[in-house]
Amino acid sequence: GYAVAIGGALKYDHAAIWTRLVQLSGGTGSRWVVFPTAAANPQATGWRLTDALERHGAQADLLPVAPRWSGTDVARAVRDPLLIQRVRSARGVFFAGGAQEYIVDALQPGGQRTPLLE
Repeated sequence: GYAVAIGGALKYDHAAIWTRLVQLSGGTGSRWVVFPTAAANPQATGWRLTDALERHGAQADLLPVAPRWSGTDVARAVRDPLLIQRVRSARGVFFAGGAQEYIVDALQPGGQRTPLLE
């Protein structure tokens, strides 16, 4: 597989990047999951990311794994069999930028790996 590190300020309308990401994951119809975990506004950021991926041919699922996502129980989400299956079936995974420590705290709290991280 591929790991693509993207620095800050990727524009949602930067077609060449989004198209290439979809191509690397198998092309049109490839399944993606989006983790807005680090974002200041995870719902808004997550929807923009899924929209960008879908406009370039992917099928994208937004995962409610973010401490700043109102009404979300992160400890429960990282053990949810449905979310785990979505990750397993994905050909691409996108982590939103922001406070990266939230990703570690959510997926490996206290240094313990969660089922979603596995």
